[in-house]
Amino acid sequence: MKFLVDENLGTGVVRFLKSLNHSAEHIIGKFSGLPDTDVLNFAFKKSFIVLTTDKDFGEMVFKNKQSHCGILLFRLKDQTTENTVLALEYVLSKYGLGCEEKFIVITEKDGHFKTRDRS
Repeated sequence: MKFLVDENLGTGVVRFLKSLNHSAEHIIGKFSGLPDTDVLNFAFKKSFIVLTTDKDFGEMVFKNKQSHCGILLFRLKDQTTENTVLALEYVLSKYGLGCEEKFIVITEKDGHFKTRDRS
């Protein structure tokens, strides 16, 4: 799978995905400062699943009907890279390739991760 990691998530998330042989790019660098709408358009054109903590992506998808190839929205109490990687491991084990073209919200409660598929 191909992932585009938003600038609000650490580069450790990219390293983790690459360690699993996924294609992963980080917004920081060549895409820094790009408006969210442009990020989503780029991701769609290049078939990337977007990883983010930014709720604006939900508005773009559900209110504005913007096309996407998948979005993982992390709403975690502990937003460290380490915890985000644990949550991502959970999502990948639960959905695998099934997370493509879905809008999945990942939350945590009492140290356990939960997902909600808003597709």
